[in-house]
Amino acid sequence: MTVRQRRVACGRAGELAKLEKLRLKVYGKGGGGPLRPAPCPAGYPGGPAGAAVKFACAQIGKIYVWGASGPDHFDCSGLTMAAWAKGGVSLPHSARQQHGVTKRVSRAELRAGDLVFYYGDLHYVAMYVGDGWVVHASQSGKPITMKRVDDGDINSYGRV
Repeated sequence: MTVRQRRVACGRAGELAKLEKLRLKVYGKGGGGPLRPAPCPAGYPGGPAGAAVKFACAQIGKIYVWGASGPDHFDCSGLTMAAWAKGGVSLPHSARQQHGVTKRVSRAELRAGDLVFYYGDLHYVAMYVGDGWVVHASQSGKPITMKRVDDGDINSYGRV
């Protein structure tokens, strides 16, 4: 490798390092560990949905408490409600009621920020964060984590 080639390679490495710092600033840490097995969000959609998914991802590790809507604890609908509040959208604190105020979309149409409703009685909701993953608050005493969107009895998908 010539001196010129080494300088170009070093310049590219510096540019890549700057881009990685920017990516971490915008998206946060990528996957790693059982609570965050993939980058969260998978991509930053911008706008209200971007604010919502960024907030939801930042809550990973906090503990589920029934009826809680933050800032230290959340239940499933409290998490989605608080996340969308960061995007300037008011949602009710109930998975069933959130289902009622969102537009139905198909699995193929899912995008970051959409809500995924589970079970026939609509008692559970999670936020889609991209690449087949949701952030969810599952049950009392357990931390908020990520899981595969298809891991559970899906009822429907909703767009805020």
